[in-house]
Formats: sequence, C-alpha cells, structure tokens
Amino acid sequence: MINLYLDVKIAKITIKINVLIIPLIIISLLYNFFIQYSITMGFIIAHELGHIVTASILGAGTYSLRILPIGVNAAIDDSACNKWGKIFIYLAGPCVNLLFAVILFFIYANHFVNIELKSGVYINLSLAFFNLLPILPLDGGKVVSELLSDHIGLFKAARQMKVFSVIIAVLICIAIVILKKNLLNFSLILVGIYIILCSIESKKETALMNVKNLLFRRSRIIRKGIFPVQQIAAMKNVRLSDVIKAMDHSNRYHLVSVLDEDLHVIKVMTEQEILDALMLNNFNITFDDLLFNLKNS
Repeated sequence: MINLYLDVKIAKITIKINVLIIPLIIISLLYNFFIQYSITMGFIIAHELGHIVTASILGAGTYSLRILPIGVNAAIDDSACNKWGKIFIYLAGPCVNLLFAVILFFIYANHFVNIELKSGVYINLSLAFFNLLPILPLDGGKVVSELLSDHIGLFKAARQMKVFSVIIAVLICIAIVILKKNLLNFSLILVGIYIILCSIESKKETALMNVKNLLFRRSRIIRKGIFPVQQIAAMKNVRLSDVIKAMDHSNRYHLVSVLDEDLHVIKVMTEQEILDALMLNNFNITFDDLLFNLKNS
C-alpha cells in the first residue's frame, strides 16, 4: 500500500503531511486561487488549534496532526475528560471560527484597514456552522453523540448517529445532483461521500473509545471520590467479553448483577472485577465458569 504521508515529529505530536497537498498547491498557483486556498487552510488550522489548546488546558493530549489537501485533523485523546470536558473540546474549534468572523467583521465595518475582509468572515462562518451540524464526524455530531451516550450508552448512540449521519449525507448528495449547478455542488458531494465513509469506519473507533473509557474511569473515580452508577443484569451463562460491550455509559461506573436460571442474584460484580477477571482468563469465559473457578481456587 502506498504511503501518502510524510511524518514529522515535534515534541510528542506526530505531524502527518499528505503529499497530495503538493499538487493541489501547484494547481492553485496555476489557476490563481492560491491566496483563497491559503486563507481557508489558515482558518482551518486555527479551528484545529482551538481543539488542541482547549484539550491541553483540560488535561487531554494531542498525539497526531494530519494535514490534508482540504483540511487539518487533530487526533486528541480525551478519554480522561468528563462529558462536559469533551464537549468543550468539540465546541472550541467552531468557537474560534466564530471569534475570527466577529473580529474580521468589526474591522471591516469600521474601515480600520483598506483590504477586503468579507471573504474571511464568510469562510469562518461557513466553517463554524458546517462543523456544528449534528452529524458525525463533525464537531456537532460528536457533541450530540456524547450527550446521547450518557443516557443510552456509547454503542447505541453511535449506531443512531451513524444512521442519521448517513441519511443526511445521502440527502445532501441527492439534492446537489438534482440541482447540478456548479463546482461548489461537486465539493458538497465530496463532503457527503466523506461523511458516509467516516460513518462506515466508525465501528472500530467506537469500540476503542469504550475500552479507553473503561481504563480511564478508574482514575476519574479516584480523583472525584463520588461517581454515578449504572446497573446491569446478566445471566450466568453470558460471556464477560459481551458484558464489556454493555459497559458503555462513559460517565457511569457499572455494577453487574449475575443471575441464575430463576433470575436470582448470585453475585454482584464491579466493572473493575470483570476487567481483572478478563486479564486472568480468556475472553470466552462465562460468569458461570468464572464463579466455578473462584469457588474452587
């Protein structure tokens, strides 16, 4: 597989530069839209810096930054943050663009400089409102997903957001094909396809987020001292690995009531006990087998 990225390490952040940005820069120079392209990329970088700085303030780390031909994407590990911390990080990028729009409009309206700033206002407003759309992988979709996962769980929220995002993306593509006006519409079709592809690839990311939540929840509980609980009931013939998937309420600590055939509680286990048991046994072990091993050990 061809590697399209050049990796540069700065401090603890890996900057991955997509080489396709080079021909795009050449094309922009040939067709006289290099300035517009550079300004847009500058505001996109400012958007991502808003995420990065806010994440750093809240104790989350940025481990990579991808510079793409049509954008920039920061990979931020916000697992150690609570719900509102994550939401602040997601909203920081659009807020930066809104701030730039207000500042540029103020300068333009008061004629402080003799340069055209309206395009900068429009670019920032477009970036802010587009990223606030409640569809994944946009910032607005991440906010809605975080709020949903707090009530219905991470996996269920991800499934609902995935379906909603794909439907919206398909409708965008259909509407643009029907209108078939200009190059802007073609760009919006690419955006719709990008959203669909990201939604298709989101399953592994959701599973990884759940594992991170489990690992970081312990430190958050110790730090806060008090933490809300989510109750789960599981039959004794259920595998522990399947129960892990149900422990997807990121801001809840899980207690699992193990039931026999008569639905009587035979043991209550914490999520930490289940994680410890999985570390010592194979992933196919059931509660029945685990309790038998514990009884005879």
